[in-house]
Amino acid sequence: MRFSGLEVRRFRSIGGDGVVLRPWRRCNLLIGQNNAGKSNIIRAFRLVTAISPFVGANRANAKLRVTSEDVWGLKSDEAMEYTMWFEFNDESEAGLCDLLGCSEVRFDFQWRHQSEFPSVVGCSVSEIDEPGRAASFVNTLRGSPQDGVKFQRQADLVDYIKKQGDDLFRLFAREVPRVELLPEFRQIRHDDNAGYGFDGTNLIAELSEWSSPEFGDQQLRSKFIKIQDFLRQLLHLPDAELSVTTKSQTIMLNSNGLRLPLASFGTGTHELVILLVAILHEEHVVFCMEEPEVHLHPRLQRELISFLVGQTDSTYLVSSHSPTMINADFELPSTLTDAIQVFHVTRQIRGTTCSPVAGDSAVIQAVHDLGVRPSDLLQTNAVIWVEGPSDRVYLQRWIELLDPDLIEGIHYAVMFYGGRMLAHISLARDSINYDDVSDVHTNLIDVLRINQRAVVLMDRDRDSRRIPINESKRRIQRQAAETESVAWVTHGREIENYLSSRVVSAAIKVQCGIEVNLTVNEFGRFGQSIRDALKRCGARDINYENRKVEWSRRFAAEYTRDDIGEVLRKDITPALKAIRTWNDS
Repeated sequence: MRFSGLEVRRFRSIGGDGVVLRPWRRCNLLIGQNNAGKSNIIRAFRLVTAISPFVGANRANAKLRVTSEDVWGLKSDEAMEYTMWFEFNDESEAGLCDLLGCSEVRFDFQWRHQSEFPSVVGCSVSEIDEPGRAASFVNTLRGSPQDGVKFQRQADLVDYIKKQGDDLFRLFAREVPRVELLPEFRQIRHDDNAGYGFDGTNLIAELSEWSSPEFGDQQLRSKFIKIQDFLRQLLHLPDAELSVTTKSQTIMLNSNGLRLPLASFGTGTHELVILLVAILHEEHVVFCMEEPEVHLHPRLQRELISFLVGQTDSTYLVSSHSPTMINADFELPSTLTDAIQVFHVTRQIRGTTCSPVAGDSAVIQAVHDLGVRPSDLLQTNAVIWVEGPSDRVYLQRWIELLDPDLIEGIHYAVMFYGGRMLAHISLARDSINYDDVSDVHTNLIDVLRINQRAVVLMDRDRDSRRIPINESKRRIQRQAAETESVAWVTHGREIENYLSSRVVSAAIKVQCGIEVNLTVNEFGRFGQSIRDALKRCGARDINYENRKVEWSRRFAAEYTRDDIGEVLRKDITPALKAIRTWNDS
């Protein structure tokens, strides 16, 4: 049996909707903005785990209380509520799972600030639909399978939980983890009047004892070796030796004949040692940490998480503002990736909310909430996908005229998918199963993996608006609607059908010295229209289809803001608005 999750409701910034820490893993990361409520989640976790051993037991030693300030909305007539889950995870408990009908038991608690202790107000055991099976479950759990409680009706079971819920919970309370808080501010210092402290107090003396323990206490030495090996890997010094000087209270590192204080390797490395000693000091506990990334380079943050789940036997509840933590499992061995669960914490009108980060959509939302933009990583904040380079020329000019503050290469980039290649790209998110070779989507290029903000411009390629566009384009439209992307299908046949007749005629006159009477219509074939106009003038064709890029630049050069017609303005507006939103966020 093990503790497997917690839900908290009506506590400080956490409203009635509650926050749920499930699934519960070895390392549980709370990611969110300042004032989102991460500290209140940790505070609630520490409170309910500390008080749990006293529920239904000897309560004389309990010191924690729920005050009126702890209750959501400062409403004195309301109560803090929470739910704990416990999972049967041992083969010997298979019979209990069969009787229960699942592998987890849930206990619901209510704690009024006037009350000294919380009370069990509900339990999933009462939901067993057969009273006889429920009685067998309770009696087996209590170690008296042959004799014990009997339930004739479902109401008897509900009444039992109401009256004996605290006593039943005592059988699970031993699985509630012991919790330790690692302080946010840490510094190595000496204090004759104190023992070792997680904040770095008397760390030198503690580490000295680990380096040279008394005979028979080699477990301390193994902890010292773990820290030394970690530093060797971190600093790329495979032969480094760690030592401490009790007189000068200094941690030293010896490598290649050079002996330097650990502080010489940077504040981040120093901070990590304080954390590592604290973490290794206790075993089989839940460590709560707030913002361990302070002073830690992103690489050190990843190394720390890797150490926590790979080199220790404790569990962790960590709050952070760092986007690095969101992909903390990226460099872990496959055997450890399931040890990490990231929760996105946000503050809504109804209070703090918390949801597991799973899939690209949730990751992008969490990263965006932390204020990280693609341009912070030297990427543009949007990509416009077009069929070919001439499309880019037209778009570039139109954007320059309509929204000159948007700069290509910073606010957006243009990439080419190449005509028929449209059938091989996807705007879907969370739907591609790369491990399943039979999945048709694995043959598609995942555009959002290149950049999560996408505009896809597609030629209609139809002689009339009454003729439906093909399935590939309809699929892109559907996927765009599901992923906050923009799918732009040209109003007319192709992008060239947006061109102003004045612009085309002016460019031909500048280049060829010929006055042409040209009309560009919505669904006419653009190249053919130019050939017909030139033929009427007795002039040679400019061969637009084979010289698109060259002539698109000439046409674009003639464009003024007045040449952008109403239809083009209407069609380009959603793309411009999206790009502006993505850059302003």
